[in-house]
Amino acid sequence: MKQFIQYSLRMLRIFIFHIKMKRSDALQLSGTILIIAPHPDDEVLACSGLIQRMISENINVHIAILSGGERTHRDCCGEKETIKNRHILTLHALNIINFPLKNLYNFSFPDGGISDTCLIEKEKLYNLLSTLQPDAVFIPHPFDRWEDHINAGNLIKSYYTKDDHISIYEYCVWFWYWFHDYKKVEWEKSYTLKMTSEEQRLKSEAIDAYVKPTAPCGRPWSGKLPNVLITASKWEEELFFKIK
Repeated sequence: MKQFIQYSLRMLRIFIFHIKMKRSDALQLSGTILIIAPHPDDEVLACSGLIQRMISENINVHIAILSGGERTHRDCCGEKETIKNRHILTLHALNIINFPLKNLYNFSFPDGGISDTCLIEKEKLYNLLSTLQPDAVFIPHPFDRWEDHINAGNLIKSYYTKDDHISIYEYCVWFWYWFHDYKKVEWEKSYTLKMTSEEQRLKSEAIDAYVKPTAPCGRPWSGKLPNVLITASKWEEELFFKIK
C-alpha cells in the first residue's frame, strides 16, 4: 500500500509538472551541441528527442559519457563485464535514434566517483571542450540528486567563466522521481522540446534497448530503474532549464 501511495503521488507530481511545462518556451538551438552523460543511459533517457531533432536539422551534436556504469553489477557480474555490456547497449540505443557514433566520446571516470579529483579524466574532458568549442552544453539537473550527476554538472560549470559565450542547459533524469519542492523549480528558465510521434517512438525504443537487456544475475545491465522514471522519460516532451 505504501509503495502504491508513493507511486501515485509521484505520478501526480509529474502530471502537475507537465501542466507547468505547457508555459515553457520551445527549445531552439544552433551551432555545436554537447551532451554530458554521467552514466550510459542518461543521454537517451533525457535527450533522445533533442538528439533526433538536432540531427534532422543538420546541427552537430556530440555525446560524452563519463563513466562505464560499472557499479550496477560490481558485486555480481563484475565491473569489466558491466562496462563492456553497457557500452554495447549504448551503441544499440544510439543506433536506434540514428546518432553518428563518431561523435560519441567515452571517459573512464569511476562510477560513483565522478569528481574534479579525477585529474587525468578531467583534463581529457576539458580538452574535448576546448576542441569542440560547443555553442551549448547539456548537463544533469541538480534535482537529480545523485552525486555523480551533480558533480558532472559542476565539472562543466567550473570550466566556463561568465564571459564565455556558451549556453548551458540542465536536463532531467532522476528529477522526475525524487520528491522535492516544486516551488523551487525555476520554471522561468525552462524550455521544452515536443517530439513528433516518430521521435517519441524511437526514443521509447532506445530507452528499452537500455533498460530491458538483463545480465547473468537476472537484473538489467543498466540497473533496475523505477517505472515512474521510465514513464516520465517516455513522455512526448523533454524538459530543459537554461542556466547560462
